[in-house]
Amino acid sequence: MRPLHDEDPPTVGPYRLVGRLGEGTTARTYLGAAPDDVPVIVRVIRDDLGRDPEFRARFGQEVDAARRLPGPGTALVLDAETTGHRLWYATTHVPGPTLAETVRRFGPLPGHAVRVLAGELAHALGQLHALGLAHGRLDPEAVLLGPDGPRLPTFGVARAAGGSSVTADGVVLGTVLDSPAFRSPEQVRDLPVGPESDVFSLGSVLVFAATAMGPFDRGGEGSPADRVADADPDLDDVPASLRGLLAACLVKDPALRSTPEDVERVAAGVPGPDWLPAATAAWVAERVARP
Repeated sequence: MRPLHDEDPPTVGPYRLVGRLGEGTTARTYLGAAPDDVPVIVRVIRDDLGRDPEFRARFGQEVDAARRLPGPGTALVLDAETTGHRLWYATTHVPGPTLAETVRRFGPLPGHAVRVLAGELAHALGQLHALGLAHGRLDPEAVLLGPDGPRLPTFGVARAAGGSSVTADGVVLGTVLDSPAFRSPEQVRDLPVGPESDVFSLGSVLVFAATAMGPFDRGGEGSPADRVADADPDLDDVPASLRGLLAACLVKDPALRSTPEDVERVAAGVPGPDWLPAATAAWVAERVARP
């Protein structure tokens, strides 16, 4: 967390801002505090996007849908301003380290943990998709780990007109991923994007969890985006027991990919206090408890 800048407002709605957490293509993210000092996450939409009528309409639609997310393991929308001069939304603060930093520190997760990760993330995506939404930016930084299982606490918001596709299957939550290695072929080709795109990104995240590398990270011809679009995923280091599950997520044709329900059924991972190796679990628990 970084200190607030001079241009940052001290409060947004009823929430006092404590510090900056990051800035993306759509919003600036802050750690905030509710009137009772409970930590919250506050995302303030860029001013130029807030002046775009189409963006404003989509933002309101997506926030209304996201309010219906049931949790647990997902961030609940606490409050939002969807019609005023400054657009923002606040969600519950879900503590825990990211999958990315955990794998960087401890290396690949064992097979059982990858199965738990697959099943729980697929379940969370299924909840999103049932509301007519897609996540749109799933990567190892978007996944948090807790002592009793993984969490998918964040959701994005629509980009400016033309930035994210709205399909018959639902609107896409989220910006185009910063890392092309975790995009879907539809995203890198700038094609209409629906819930199937999330499953491809899920497959890439699971390969990272199992090998500490994305399926398109190794050298080869073309850019990472080109490899996502055209190359076969590199699953050589994925344990044989997981290879079929992950390969079915990484099919180029969206219509032929696994569904979240397929992934959840095949993964058959059971979350619980022993889902991570002991040293990793102790570190995760310490991070979750850290104020």
